[in-house]
Amino acid sequence: MATTILGIDLGSYSVKLARLELSFRNMHLISIDEQRLPEVPSRLPEGALPVEGEQGAASAPEVGEETLLQRQLRALEQL
Repeated sequence: MATTILGIDLGSYSVKLARLELSFRNMHLISIDEQRLPEVPSRLPEGALPVEGEQGAASAPEVGEETLLQRQLRALEQL
């Protein structure tokens, strides 16, 4: 009896999914798929530069803004 194995890579740029079929003494790669993460709308006006100190700061997301994990899960659902 064959078993399907999914390998999932939740990256910061895209989500990748590998499908393998495993049976007695055999393993077959069925497919490899990739889905880019949904774009995050920029909070800065076009052409504006970030204020020093804000660039690398990890802050809590604002209301209505998706976290990286939420964007990754949304891309995984599309696969």
